[in-house]
Amino acid sequence: MFIVIYQFYLKPETEEPFKKTWHLIANYFKTFRGAIGSRLHKTMGDPNNVCWIAYSCWPDKATRDASWPGENAPSSELPDNIKEAVIFMQSCGDPDRKIPELCLEVVDDLLNQWKSAKESPNSSGRYLVKIGLSIEIASFDKASEKWHREKSSNPLPLAINWWMELPP
Repeated sequence: MFIVIYQFYLKPETEEPFKKTWHLIANYFKTFRGAIGSRLHKTMGDPNNVCWIAYSCWPDKATRDASWPGENAPSSELPDNIKEAVIFMQSCGDPDRKIPELCLEVVDDLLNQWKSAKESPNSSGRYLVKIGLSIEIASFDKASEKWHREKSSNPLPLAINWWMELPP
């Protein structure tokens, strides 16, 4: 897994448009370019010295590099609205307080998407994933010795569904 951390000090009065633009861009990369996800944070404390910190998670560096050419300009492969959003977001930053991005390789990961199910005292840590037109997740309850759906959904009927048990 490959992580990129971005840090920004914003120009005055750009906070709200920056947040909306960041959301648009992060959602695009997650939906269309292979990003796993992103988060945006801001430091607490002195309101006159707020640093915005965003990080994006990618399956690997190659996937990220294929979507993002670096700090210079947005990729020519991006849709016009996303290119414009990137340029706008970059213009929100205070040029006198620019901080370079930080690229990281994950070596240990305790942020776990299955956390809520694992916190259950009856959870065995065993999970099934059903792959079809929709994805449903189930956890194995040790007390009842039954599988229970973690998230309900109404999948469309399919001729083929593939179930796979994930290792604990």
